[in-house]
Amino acid sequence: MRLSIQREGGQALVESALTFPMMLFTLLGILQLTLAYHARILAEYAVFKAARSGSVYRADCEKMKMAALAALAPSTSYTLANNPDMKTLYKSTQDLVKTNQTGHGTPIAWLDYELENLERDFDYQHESDSDEVMRIRVKLAYFFHYRIPFANWVMVRFWLATQRGFHWATYDPTMLNMKAESPPARQTVDADLLDQVEANMGHSPKVYSSPIVASWSMRMMSEPTDAAKSKTGKWKCK
Repeated sequence: MRLSIQREGGQALVESALTFPMMLFTLLGILQLTLAYHARILAEYAVFKAARSGSVYRADCEKMKMAALAALAPSTSYTLANNPDMKTLYKSTQDLVKTNQTGHGTPIAWLDYELENLERDFDYQHESDSDEVMRIRVKLAYFFHYRIPFANWVMVRFWLATQRGFHWATYDPTMLNMKAESPPARQTVDADLLDQVEANMGHSPKVYSSPIVASWSMRMMSEPTDAAKSKTGKWKCK
Protein backbone atom coordinates (compact mmCIF):
# COMPACT_ATOMS: atom_id res chain seq x y z
CA MET A 1 0.00 0.00 0.00
CA ARG A 2 2.77 2.41 1.02
CA LEU A 3 4.76 1.52 -2.12
CA SER A 4 1.74 2.29 -4.32
CA ILE A 5 1.27 5.70 -2.69
CA GLN A 6 4.95 6.53 -3.17
CA ARG A 7 4.75 5.60 -6.87
CA GLU A 8 1.66 7.76 -7.37
CA GLY A 9 3.37 10.65 -5.60
CA GLY A 10 6.45 10.29 -7.78
CA GLN A 11 4.31 10.16 -10.92
CA ALA A 12 2.51 13.35 -9.88
CA LEU A 13 5.83 15.13 -9.39
CA VAL A 14 7.04 14.05 -12.82
CA GLU A 15 3.79 15.15 -14.48
CA SER A 16 3.94 18.50 -12.68
CA ALA A 17 7.55 18.99 -13.76
CA LEU A 18 6.53 18.37 -17.39
CA THR A 19 3.31 20.40 -17.50
CA PHE A 20 4.21 23.40 -15.33
CA PRO A 21 6.74 24.92 -17.79
CA MET A 22 4.26 24.48 -20.64
CA MET A 23 1.47 26.14 -18.66
CA LEU A 24 3.79 28.96 -17.65
CA PHE A 25 4.86 29.59 -21.24
CA THR A 26 1.22 29.49 -22.38
CA LEU A 27 0.28 32.17 -19.84
CA LEU A 28 3.27 34.32 -20.76
CA GLY A 29 2.44 33.94 -24.45
CA ILE A 30 -1.19 34.97 -23.90
CA LEU A 31 -0.07 38.03 -21.95
CA GLN A 32 2.42 39.01 -24.66
CA LEU A 33 -0.12 38.55 -27.46
CA THR A 34 -2.60 40.72 -25.53
CA LEU A 35 -0.04 43.52 -25.32
CA ALA A 36 0.76 43.11 -29.03
CA TYR A 37 -2.93 43.35 -29.92
CA HIS A 38 -3.20 46.54 -27.88
CA ALA A 39 -0.17 47.91 -29.75
CA ARG A 40 -1.82 47.00 -33.06
CA ILE A 41 -4.87 49.08 -32.15
CA LEU A 42 -2.66 52.03 -31.22
CA ALA A 43 -0.71 51.64 -34.48
CA GLU A 44 -3.96 51.95 -36.46
CA TYR A 45 -4.84 55.08 -34.49
CA ALA A 46 -1.32 56.49 -34.90
CA VAL A 47 -1.30 56.10 -38.68
CA PHE A 48 -4.70 57.81 -38.83
CA LYS A 49 -3.33 60.74 -36.81
CA ALA A 50 -0.28 60.88 -39.08
CA ALA A 51 -2.44 60.91 -42.22
CA ARG A 52 -4.61 63.67 -40.77
CA SER A 53 -1.54 65.75 -39.90
CA GLY A 54 -0.14 65.21 -43.37
CA SER A 55 -3.44 66.24 -44.89
CA VAL A 56 -3.64 69.46 -42.87
CA TYR A 57 0.06 70.41 -42.64
CA ARG A 58 1.08 70.08 -46.30
CA ALA A 59 2.52 66.56 -46.00
CA ASP A 60 5.15 67.74 -43.54
CA CYS A 61 7.21 64.77 -42.32
CA GLU A 62 7.94 66.19 -38.88
CA LYS A 63 4.28 66.95 -38.19
CA MET A 64 3.22 63.47 -39.26
CA LYS A 65 5.94 61.82 -37.21
CA MET A 66 5.12 63.82 -34.08
CA ALA A 67 1.43 62.99 -34.37
CA ALA A 68 2.15 59.28 -34.75
CA LEU A 69 4.62 59.14 -31.86
CA ALA A 70 2.26 61.02 -29.54
CA ALA A 71 -0.43 58.43 -30.30
CA LEU A 72 2.00 55.56 -29.68
CA ALA A 73 3.32 56.94 -26.38
CA PRO A 74 0.84 55.01 -24.15
CA SER A 75 2.19 51.68 -25.40
CA THR A 76 5.83 52.47 -24.61
CA SER A 77 7.34 51.73 -21.21
CA TYR A 78 9.97 54.39 -21.73
CA THR A 79 7.56 57.20 -20.83
CA LEU A 80 5.52 55.40 -18.18
CA ALA A 81 8.30 53.82 -16.10
CA ASN A 82 9.74 55.61 -13.05
CA ASN A 83 7.70 58.78 -13.60
CA PRO A 84 6.18 59.79 -10.26
CA ASP A 85 4.25 62.83 -11.48
CA MET A 86 2.51 64.14 -14.58
CA LYS A 87 5.11 66.85 -15.16
CA THR A 88 7.90 64.28 -15.48
CA LEU A 89 5.69 62.06 -17.63
CA TYR A 90 4.90 64.98 -19.94
CA LYS A 91 8.60 65.80 -20.35
CA SER A 92 9.45 62.14 -21.05
CA THR A 93 6.75 62.00 -23.72
CA GLN A 94 8.06 65.21 -25.29
CA ASP A 95 11.57 63.76 -25.47
CA LEU A 96 10.22 60.57 -27.06
CA VAL A 97 8.31 62.53 -29.71
CA LYS A 98 11.30 64.74 -30.51
CA THR A 99 13.90 61.99 -30.79
CA ASN A 100 11.89 58.99 -32.07
CA GLN A 101 14.23 56.86 -29.94
CA THR A 102 13.58 54.32 -27.20
CA GLY A 103 15.54 54.16 -23.98
CA HIS A 104 17.76 51.59 -25.72
CA GLY A 105 18.61 53.95 -28.58
CA THR A 106 16.51 52.13 -31.19
CA PRO A 107 13.84 53.78 -33.39
CA ILE A 108 10.20 53.65 -32.34
CA ALA A 109 8.48 54.12 -35.70
CA TRP A 110 9.08 54.79 -39.38
CA LEU A 111 6.67 56.58 -41.67
CA ASP A 112 6.25 56.55 -45.41
CA TYR A 113 3.76 58.43 -47.55
CA GLU A 114 2.61 58.69 -51.13
CA LEU A 115 0.79 61.62 -52.74
CA GLU A 116 -1.81 60.66 -55.32
CA ASN A 117 -3.39 62.76 -58.10
CA LEU A 118 -0.94 65.65 -57.78
CA GLU A 119 -2.25 67.05 -61.05
CA ARG A 120 -5.40 68.05 -59.16
CA ASP A 121 -5.65 70.99 -56.77
CA PHE A 122 -6.17 69.99 -53.16
CA ASP A 123 -9.43 71.97 -53.08
CA TYR A 124 -10.73 70.44 -56.31
CA GLN A 125 -14.50 70.29 -55.96
CA HIS A 126 -15.46 66.66 -56.18
CA GLU A 127 -16.97 63.93 -54.08
CA SER A 128 -14.73 63.18 -51.09
CA ASP A 129 -14.62 59.46 -51.89
CA SER A 130 -13.76 60.03 -55.55
CA ASP A 131 -10.57 58.53 -56.95
CA GLU A 132 -9.79 61.83 -58.67
CA VAL A 133 -9.08 63.96 -55.58
CA MET A 134 -5.59 64.60 -54.25
CA ARG A 135 -4.87 62.11 -51.49
CA ILE A 136 -2.11 61.24 -49.09
CA ARG A 137 -1.50 57.58 -48.33
CA VAL A 138 0.54 56.99 -45.16
CA LYS A 139 2.19 53.76 -44.00
CA LEU A 140 3.48 53.31 -40.46
CA ALA A 141 5.92 50.72 -39.13
CA TYR A 142 5.85 50.59 -35.33
CA PHE A 143 8.76 48.63 -33.83
CA PHE A 144 6.83 47.16 -30.94
CA HIS A 145 8.98 46.04 -28.02
CA TYR A 146 8.07 42.59 -26.68
CA ARG A 147 8.69 42.76 -22.93
CA ILE A 148 7.43 39.45 -21.49
CA PRO A 149 10.44 37.24 -20.65
CA PHE A 150 11.01 34.10 -22.70
CA ALA A 151 7.83 34.67 -24.75
CA ASN A 152 9.50 37.68 -26.40
CA TRP A 153 12.59 35.63 -27.33
CA VAL A 154 10.55 32.82 -28.87
CA MET A 155 8.04 35.03 -30.74
CA VAL A 156 10.58 37.39 -32.30
CA ARG A 157 12.98 34.59 -33.26
CA PHE A 158 10.14 32.63 -34.82
CA TRP A 159 8.94 35.70 -36.73
CA LEU A 160 12.45 36.43 -38.03
CA ALA A 161 12.94 32.80 -39.04
CA THR A 162 9.76 32.74 -41.12
CA GLN A 163 10.48 36.14 -42.70
CA ARG A 164 14.04 35.20 -43.62
CA GLY A 165 12.93 31.90 -45.13
CA PHE A 166 14.19 29.51 -42.46
CA HIS A 167 12.43 26.37 -41.23
CA TRP A 168 11.78 26.90 -37.53
CA ALA A 169 11.13 23.16 -37.09
CA THR A 170 14.75 22.43 -37.96
CA TYR A 171 16.16 24.86 -35.40
CA ASP A 172 18.07 23.76 -32.36
CA PRO A 173 17.21 26.32 -29.61
CA THR A 174 20.95 26.72 -28.96
CA MET A 175 21.80 27.15 -32.67
CA LEU A 176 19.48 29.86 -33.95
CA ASN A 177 21.46 30.50 -37.12
CA MET A 178 21.21 26.96 -38.49
CA LYS A 179 19.67 27.10 -41.96
CA ALA A 180 17.23 24.65 -43.50
CA GLU A 181 18.22 22.69 -46.60
CA SER A 182 15.44 24.19 -48.74
CA PRO A 183 14.28 27.43 -47.08
CA PRO A 184 10.82 28.64 -48.10
CA ALA A 185 10.25 32.19 -49.33
CA ARG A 186 7.72 33.64 -46.89
CA GLN A 187 8.80 37.26 -46.52
CA THR A 188 5.76 39.47 -46.01
CA VAL A 189 7.33 42.74 -44.83
CA ASP A 190 9.82 45.16 -46.34
CA ALA A 191 13.45 44.04 -46.22
CA ASP A 192 14.47 47.37 -44.65
CA LEU A 193 12.23 46.58 -41.67
CA LEU A 194 13.82 43.16 -41.22
CA ASP A 195 17.28 44.70 -41.35
CA GLN A 196 16.26 47.26 -38.72
CA VAL A 197 14.86 44.57 -36.39
CA GLU A 198 18.14 42.68 -36.59
CA ALA A 199 20.06 45.94 -36.08
CA ASN A 200 17.96 46.64 -32.97
CA MET A 201 18.84 43.23 -31.56
CA GLY A 202 22.50 43.78 -32.36
CA HIS A 203 22.43 47.21 -30.71
CA SER A 204 20.80 45.87 -27.56
CA PRO A 205 20.60 42.05 -27.33
CA LYS A 206 17.84 42.19 -24.72
CA VAL A 207 15.52 44.20 -26.98
CA TYR A 208 13.09 42.02 -28.95
CA SER A 209 10.89 43.91 -31.39
CA SER A 210 9.03 43.39 -34.64
CA PRO A 211 7.30 45.93 -36.89
CA ILE A 212 3.54 46.40 -36.73
CA VAL A 213 2.60 47.88 -40.12
CA ALA A 214 -0.57 49.91 -40.67
CA SER A 215 -1.72 52.27 -43.42
CA TRP A 216 -4.30 55.01 -43.94
CA SER A 217 -5.32 57.32 -46.78
CA MET A 218 -7.05 60.68 -46.60
CA ARG A 219 -7.93 63.57 -48.86
CA MET A 220 -5.45 66.44 -48.81
CA MET A 221 -6.78 69.57 -47.11
CA SER A 222 -3.73 71.70 -47.97
CA GLU A 223 -1.28 72.08 -50.83
CA PRO A 224 1.80 69.84 -50.35
CA THR A 225 5.15 71.60 -50.20
CA ASP A 226 7.61 71.23 -53.05
CA ALA A 227 9.90 69.27 -50.72
CA ALA A 228 7.10 66.83 -49.90
CA LYS A 229 6.34 66.34 -53.59
CA SER A 230 9.97 65.73 -54.52
CA LYS A 231 10.84 63.19 -51.80
CA THR A 232 11.60 59.74 -53.13
CA GLY A 233 12.60 56.37 -51.75
CA LYS A 234 11.22 54.17 -49.00
CA TRP A 235 10.37 55.26 -45.47
CA LYS A 236 10.69 58.99 -46.10
CA CYS A 237 10.02 59.98 -42.47
CA LYS A 238 12.38 58.25 -40.04
